[in-house]
Amino acid sequence: MPKRSVRVLPILIVVIAFIAGCVNQNTYMHDVDVLSKQYLWALADNLAKDIDTKFARATDTIDSMANAITLSTTGKTDRDEELIYQYLENMAKANSDILAFYIIWDEPKYAQGVFQDYGQITRMTMSDAVFASDWYTNPLSTGKHYITPEPREADYDGEQYIFMTLSRPFVVNGKTAGVVSVDIALDYIVRPVWHARVYDTGYAMLLSPTQVYLTHPNRNLIGQKYELTQKEVAHFNNKEIFTKVETSKATGITRDVFFTPIVLTRTATFFYVAVNVPRHERLVNVKN
Repeated sequence: MPKRSVRVLPILIVVIAFIAGCVNQNTYMHDVDVLSKQYLWALADNLAKDIDTKFARATDTIDSMANAITLSTTGKTDRDEELIYQYLENMAKANSDILAFYIIWDEPKYAQGVFQDYGQITRMTMSDAVFASDWYTNPLSTGKHYITPEPREADYDGEQYIFMTLSRPFVVNGKTAGVVSVDIALDYIVRPVWHARVYDTGYAMLLSPTQVYLTHPNRNLIGQKYELTQKEVAHFNNKEIFTKVETSKATGITRDVFFTPIVLTRTATFFYVAVNVPRHERLVNVKN
């Protein structure tokens, strides 16, 4: 009996060591997974805060414009169009990160605007189509701030620009008299998303309220809809953080996607930052 115990003891030691090794490995894998997720959630949150800050600045700008128009025209029966153009030009000089500034009067209908590019400020002649646009009619009817949920495109001096439009109504003599608005270049808004580095081949992207790609490394996908399951759509519409797992049928690579909402200050609009990274890159130091 004692001899048999001696022979069994080394086997028990090996088994115990193996089990301990498995436990340690699983603990290590869990720790790496948790730390990686914390890093990616923090990255998505920081990108969301950066974008929210840019929209908040633009919102402050149109609030300032609305107040200035109210103060300068209250008690007057007519408007000084030249003085207003000069005011818009000064706003452009003070806000180089904004493409265009507009003041659109409701009665009688008249639109004034300036556009700037590379320090050149140009007064714009605007068509009657502006009075049917969502960024004019929505704030005029609701009395609230409004941002276009999808990017707009326009041709300025033969060059194509993609931008978001933010607007709000202004008041003269106690009544809503029109809308002030600014265009913000999409490249300026999403610059931190474009430049985000996520492990080796991971990337960040921005989605519109209708799940449309506003940015993606594959530019052919921009403007297309990101496919979500019914459960994921519910999280999306409720402005909740959530994750999605994607596995490529072609490569077999599994990717984790981390979604963080951006609920814009003083508007009812929201966007989503999503960070997409291959799982094996997140767990690169973990031995299988």
